[in-house]
Amino acid sequence: MPTNAFKKLSKTKKQKLMSDGIEVFSKLKYKQTNVNEITKALGITRTAFYYYFTDKKDFYEYLLYGKIYGHCAGNEKNIPQTLYRFRIVRIRCGGVPCVT
Repeated sequence: MPTNAFKKLSKTKKQKLMSDGIEVFSKLKYKQTNVNEITKALGITRTAFYYYFTDKKDFYEYLLYGKIYGHCAGNEKNIPQTLYRFRIVRIRCGGVPCVT
């Protein structure tokens, strides 16, 4: 998950990174996307990217978990069901979280 440096960012900056990140992965599949493309879309340097996230997978999982919890906000009883579906999708994708 994100580093402590990321957690210190403003809510607005976090939302922008999430929004731009989702846009990147909505255009290209996980394996087709690299950190250079991600940082270009986010408008940050590679150094900043690695300051906030361990790697591409870490960033991708942050986006997925953020969408899952955002989708369930206010209706927390749906979180286990949503996470179960996420686990099934993850198994189908060979251990790498993906959206089908």
